[in-house]
Amino acid sequence: MKISDIAYKDVFGISMVVWGGLLSLALLLLTFLVGALNRRGIRLIPLKYHFPLAWITVVVASVHGIIGLLANMGF
Repeated sequence: MKISDIAYKDVFGISMVVWGGLLSLALLLLTFLVGALNRRGIRLIPLKYHFPLAWITVVVASVHGIIGLLANMGF
């Protein structure tokens, strides 16, 4: 099975690589909100979760990018 078969597999009518991009964007926005809200004194999510969220965002976005690149290169 090729990576492009997995990356372009449709789930609810949207390919997996798009779902990965949406997850990356959602994590990026959540990471931003945790930092921004804590800076303003609104502590819905404690600041201790900001840095782990940032690392998770970097990992998910990197995997998303690598899979997208490999799929477009024919792997």
